[in-house]
Amino acid sequence: MGIKNFENLAGTTTITELINSIAKLDLFITGDSGPMHIAACFKIPTIAIFGPTKDDETSQWMNLKNINIKKNLACQPCMKRKCPLGHHDCMKLIKSSDVLSAVKSI
Repeated sequence: MGIKNFENLAGTTTITELINSIAKLDLFITGDSGPMHIAACFKIPTIAIFGPTKDDETSQWMNLKNINIKKNLACQPCMKRKCPLGHHDCMKLIKSSDVLSAVKSI
C-alpha cells in the first residue's frame, strides 16, 4: 500500500507523552482502548477496531469523527480475552482493506 507516514508508539511513551502525541494527530487508528478515548477528547478522527468487545458500550463518546470496524458475527461480542470458540474470527476477519476503506471515507 506504500503508507510510510505512520508511527507505532505502543509501549514507548509515558501517559503524558501519549496524550500529547495523540493531540497532534490528523487520524488515529486503534483498537478498543484507553488511547481511543483520549483521541475522542480531542475530536481526532478515529478508526477503532472492535473484536470481542461491545462497541455500542465502549466506543468513543461525543466524537462524530469516528468509525468502528467490526464483523457483526453471531458470536460477537463475547467479551472474552480468549476466544471460547477457538477461532478469533472477530479479529482475524478484519482486513487491512477494511481499515483503508474507513480511512478513505474520513
